Parts: sequence; C-alpha cells; structure tokens
Amino acid sequence: MPNYPYPRPWAEHGRLRVSDDGHSLWYHDGKSFFWLGCTPWMLVALPPEDVTLFLADRARKGFNVVQMVTTNWLRGDYLTRQPFFGEDGRPYKQVVLNEPYWDYVDWVVERCALFGMHVALVTSWGRAFHNPELLYFSEPEHNNYELGVQLGRRYAACDHVLWIAAGEYSWTLAEVQSGADDPLDTKRRNHLLRRVAEGLRSGSQGKQLIAFHPHSGLSSSRDWHDDSLIDFNMVQSFGHENAYTTLVRQDHALRPAKPVLNAEPAYEDRWRYMPDRGQIDDWWMRMEGYVSVFMGGCGYTYGHSTIYHFGAKPEEGTEWLKWLDAPGSRQMQHLRTLMESVDWASRVCDDTLVVTSEASGCSEQDYIVSTRAVDFSWVMVYTSKGRGFRLNLAPLGKGAQAQWYDPRTGKTGQSFPVSDDCAEFAPPGEPVRGNDWVLIAHLPPRK
Repeated sequence: MPNYPYPRPWAEHGRLRVSDDGHSLWYHDGKSFFWLGCTPWMLVALPPEDVTLFLADRARKGFNVVQMVTTNWLRGDYLTRQPFFGEDGRPYKQVVLNEPYWDYVDWVVERCALFGMHVALVTSWGRAFHNPELLYFSEPEHNNYELGVQLGRRYAACDHVLWIAAGEYSWTLAEVQSGADDPLDTKRRNHLLRRVAEGLRSGSQGKQLIAFHPHSGLSSSRDWHDDSLIDFNMVQSFGHENAYTTLVRQDHALRPAKPVLNAEPAYEDRWRYMPDRGQIDDWWMRMEGYVSVFMGGCGYTYGHSTIYHFGAKPEEGTEWLKWLDAPGSRQMQHLRTLMESVDWASRVCDDTLVVTSEASGCSEQDYIVSTRAVDFSWVMVYTSKGRGFRLNLAPLGKGAQAQWYDPRTGKTGQSFPVSDDCAEFAPPGEPVRGNDWVLIAHLPPRK
C-alpha cells in the first residue's frame, strides 16, 4: 500500500459529482471542490524522477488538478513509445493499446494520487478523432467508442480521475468567425467525438465526470451544453478577453446549469517567446483567474509557456525547470484559499453591488467584478488594476466590516468598519497594472 504524503479527499468524501444547483463540483458527500488546475499536458513524456519533482512542487503550491494528455499530440517522435499498435501503421484498423506505454501512464496517474491531486485525462487532441488527415483509427465510428471503453475501464477504479474526452476538438475562433464551421461538418465531427465520450461513460460505468476542451477563445458549451453525457463546460481563454469575461459569464447563466471553468488561460511568460501577444506575467494570470472565478467559474487552471510542453518546443524554451517556480505558480494558491474561506459554491455573481467606479479611460484587462453570499453575509470585489469604487453594502445590514486581501501574498489587512450603506473604497497603492486587490466585506461573527 503506497504511503500517501498528501491527503486524498476522494478517499474521505467520495468521487466528484456535479453540485445540486449545477454550478459547481462536489464530492459525493456534498463537500465542495474548488478546481485549481495546472496544464502539464505532456507530463507522460517526462522520466519518473521529473514527474515526481513536478507533482511535489504543484502539490506544495495548492494545485489539486493535473490536466494531462495521455497520447502524443506534438509533431515528431517526442515520446519514446507510441500509445497504439497496428500492422499497417496509422490510421490503425483496431484499438490495440501498447501496454508498456500505458503502464507508464498508469504509474503517472497513480503518482498524482500519491500527491493528493485529481487528474483530468485527455484521451487525445480532438482532430485525431475526426480529421481524415490526422486520424488515429481508420473506422472512427466504431474505433472512437472502443478507445473510450478501453480507457474508461482501465481507470474506472481510480476515484481521482476525470475525463476530457478530447482536447481542442473544435474549429478555431478564426474559423468560427469566418463561417468555416459548416453545420453538416460540425454535426459529423461532434458525432465522432461523442463516440469517445460514450465509450468513456460505458467503460467507467458512469463513475467519472466527462468534459470537452475547446479551442482558444471558445467554450465547449457551444457544442455540448445540452448534452446530458457531458458534465461540465470548459473555456479556453488563452488571453481572449471574450472568453474569461463574456463566455464564463454566459455559461454560468445557461439553463440547465452546468459548472464552467477557464481551463486554459494565457500562459505565464509567453510574451518572452511571442512578444506580439503582450506581456503575460503573474499579474495577468491572477487577473484572468479572479475575473473568471468571480464571474461564475467553479475554479481556474494555471499554465506556463515552457512547463506545458516541458521543452518539446525549442522556440518556446527548453529549460522548463528554470520556470517551475514562476511567480504566478506560487500565487494561484491564494485564489483557492480565498474562495475556500467562505461558502463559495453557493455564491451569487452580482456586479450590481458596484454602483459606481472610475470607469472613464479604463483600458483592457481593467476590471471591477464582485461576488457575494446568497444571504449577503459577505461580499468580495476584485479590482484588477487597483481602481477605487463605490459599493452598495446596504443588503449586509449595519455593522459591516471590510478588509483588503492581497492576491500576490494571500495576506489580509486589518478590518475596518463600513460607515455608509454606499461606501467608497480605494485599494492601497496607485491604480496601475499589477496592483490588483480584493475587498472582502462581511458582517462580524455573532457573539
């Protein structure tokens, strides 16, 4: 029996499920689960000692989900072993797993459990299931389902496993905007992709949650929200403002309700390799995270531009160990700590409480967003660039207290009384990029 150095919450609380109100994820016994993920997509390409090093680092920093691709999605022969066998090569006529390869995937999955982390397994990048030029299997109608069955059955006993049936399965945002996603093609594509999810559901006996991961700037809800087979929605913002603002908010408002999270934001330090994208630093990662969650996300996933491929893309850096302790990776835990300090799973996203703000001349990524308890016992307001605002606290009643929370350090300032129902608040420091703060207003505990 392994000696687990970190608690395994699923052992105490059961498997993950969708909450009763449909907006968040719970364990089986009703304990809420805040998703704080990371994107080591190519984790299975690392040797064992590096897998252990990476997971130990992320566990120490409060991450509780690893998003990992089980198969090779990069060009070239990056992995030393291939996931499937076939006499005539790809596309394969049958689904035959290369057992030495999958034995190592098994080990990585168990290693995630060792560090108390859930693992969201991506079967493959999506176009391998529906694009004729990239197919893994020659008969996707049947083979896609069979792959799902085999993988679902293989990990059915793993209470910490979730499934991403396919990653970046959809058209790109540019293709969608240009009208390239022909309805007939889309219907056929989704049918073939659904076969993977159907197989996963059958193989796991319905015990594990399933989602799809879309292309950048899009949400999986566009194709899957009304499909009862798919349990929650994923957004990939990748720096697109419509994604971590508009799409997360829209998905949160959909009925019937399903959880939604920003599962792939912009990558920290990507600006070092793609300067035309602007400076993606730790502040950007915080900004996307807090905005995504305050607008209704059931969690957030962090990524780094070198970590996600571990040096497999030389043009984007090869010294991944150099970036293991990037500032954003240390600061994400404070978002989880903040949300878990309250009953966040039943919260209401309510921007009407901010009655005025210094909105004139505000630039991109300049947000003031709020969320609150159902009973108004607490209110949180995130200001991404430290702008002041006027807040309607009348619903809290008399005697409200407030304090500032620093998302860089996780430290909370001294409480101070709120004298007016509509009070003015100005965060410490000047209103500039990098000076983000969270105001926490609450009623003092009853004596």
